[in-house]
Amino acid sequence: MSNTIFLLTNSRSKELSIRNSLSSDYKLHCVTKGDMMVEMYKKNPKLLIIDVDICEDNTLDIIQSILDIEYLPVIYVYSEKAKIANSIKNEILISIENLNSLLMPLIKQSTIFKIKYDNLMESYDAIDLLNGEIKSFLKKYSSSQYSAKIMYKDLLDLVFGENLFLTNKPHVVWVLSLKKEQYDSLSFQLSNNKYEEKIHIDINKKDSFKFDVYSNNGFGKNCNLDEISDISFSEKIFPKAIKDNSGLINNFSGFAIGNLILIGINYKKIVTSYDISIMKALAINIDLIETIKHQIDEIEQAFEYTTNALARAAETNDDQTGKHVKRVNSFAKRIAEELGLSKHFINKLYNSAQMHDVGKIYVDKNILLKPGKLSKEEFEEIKKHTTYGEKIIGDSEYLKMSAEVAKYHHEKYDGTGYPESRKGEDIPLSARIVFIADIYDALRSERSYKPAFSHEKAYKIITLGDGRVNPEHFDPKVLEAFKRIHEDFRIIYEDLKD
Repeated sequence: MSNTIFLLTNSRSKELSIRNSLSSDYKLHCVTKGDMMVEMYKKNPKLLIIDVDICEDNTLDIIQSILDIEYLPVIYVYSEKAKIANSIKNEILISIENLNSLLMPLIKQSTIFKIKYDNLMESYDAIDLLNGEIKSFLKKYSSSQYSAKIMYKDLLDLVFGENLFLTNKPHVVWVLSLKKEQYDSLSFQLSNNKYEEKIHIDINKKDSFKFDVYSNNGFGKNCNLDEISDISFSEKIFPKAIKDNSGLINNFSGFAIGNLILIGINYKKIVTSYDISIMKALAINIDLIETIKHQIDEIEQAFEYTTNALARAAETNDDQTGKHVKRVNSFAKRIAEELGLSKHFINKLYNSAQMHDVGKIYVDKNILLKPGKLSKEEFEEIKKHTTYGEKIIGDSEYLKMSAEVAKYHHEKYDGTGYPESRKGEDIPLSARIVFIADIYDALRSERSYKPAFSHEKAYKIITLGDGRVNPEHFDPKVLEAFKRIHEDFRIIYEDLKD
């Protein structure tokens, strides 16, 4: 903040009187109602002095509307107490005669108040910024491809690094997460308004802090303001690993919650309770995000267990082995990778592909295991496994892809499949991929009604057709991907052979 004082007056004598009352540390700058707002942003004054004698009926309202946008302490002065002075409430109002003795003490008090006010508002703004973005961070972090490291860095950049309105930022931030008897500890360093990971180490839980990390109000210290030296102080209170990797510690603030400790080190200015408040909000939100992520992971694991169990149950009713669903999973995953699909989609597909035949649980086992050709009625019953599968899986949003695969994995790109004769991209992409994976595995595997085919013969049937299977049945992009990586299919089949 500059040492500029704004003055609103048209009286030359008052201007001179006020100048004479100021110490040499301050510079007086005259403004008008019209240019006050612009000048405030340019010069960042400590104080505004207003000559009440020149105020019109609407002057105070105009000034108040400006100060509502950008707060500034105000002192009102007068030579003759005008009627308008009666409308000035809860403000400093002094006569010009008393100005010389009162002005400097008032400026000092106003400056202290303005600094505290600005710190408070910076803290509020940083916390509001954080709270406004938590939903999007939670959405990103709940996906499997968004790591904790990236989440920490992005949050630090949001709250500190890229926040141009926050003037006091830590040069180094430590994020410590307790895993059994060790703190998984990451250090981020500020450079060009971005935080970059510098150190990743384990810190033994026994090598603890010599102060109350879990204080309800957080913790903070300005070491260089203590009577003891910075070095001796930091050596007494910080774990050795942090001291060795942080250099001289001039100040710090932080907050701990659950298994998480967040510490900001070497702020640009002295650390205040407002800096601790920002750290507290950041730590609480990180802990919230990680707690929800952990709960989501547990739910996903439960769903994965359910899908695996259903897939295994379906196998008992067919002549296929457990290796079949594992191979189809792997084939589908490899196609999706070749198509350049997202990691989230690939992981979902890998778990969903095994559900393609879950509906066979409801199909008569004698039909499924019948050697030789099926009757028309028997084939119609077999076809129902697609809709049975969708019903078994249900309408859970998490199992949506599994339901799509179960229902549509016999649909063909040219519209000749079942159960709905869907065509082209009306068939979900997941089902289009599983279709070719299932066909390849069926061709390679021995069944009660056919021998096992070689990789070369299966590849030829899929790419050239044999009357029952034709290239037109497959999504062209999926088919081209298969052609590029068909040797991977050979390897997968051999690795997971019955």
